[in-house]
Amino acid sequence: MAILLAHQALRDGDDSGAQTLLSNTRKDFRGWEWRYLERSVYDRIGVQWELHDRVRAIACLPAGASALTALWGAAARGAGRATSATVLDGHTDRVTSAAFSPDGARAVTASAGGTARVWDASTGAEVAALAGHRGGATAAAWSPDGARVLIASADGTARIYYGPAPPGDR
Repeated sequence: MAILLAHQALRDGDDSGAQTLLSNTRKDFRGWEWRYLERSVYDRIGVQWELHDRVRAIACLPAGASALTALWGAAARGAGRATSATVLDGHTDRVTSAAFSPDGARAVTASAGGTARVWDASTGAEVAALAGHRGGATAAAWSPDGARVLIASADGTARIYYGPAPPGDR
């Protein structure tokens, strides 16, 4: 019955309702019809992010970049199906800002704990931990050439960090 209701919801444009019905369908009733409808919902909705309660920032990759990265504490799921994602784990407080380098090879995250971290976008490995602010780090940005990171803080200062090396240059 849930499969029929999900099909009707999808036909009526209620993608969220169809997704809910499909995710609540008993596993022993998930045959080819269920997989077909799940894929149809996934194609219409795309990726849905289930964010950790401490994540407050998301960044998009620059055009042409190939890595797909989920920010610290986040898990990407599309209609019940895990997608390709890298979880960045390291901050001890909520993430307040995030940005990808211009080439998409690295990401920087700023945390209310006062630190910022640079990550390899394809592997999720930490490249650098940037400390020194007395207050929480509130914003992070890359220079246009990707050679510097700018971090703003609740302590009223901004710092420029030089040289977080691109993944191939370490």
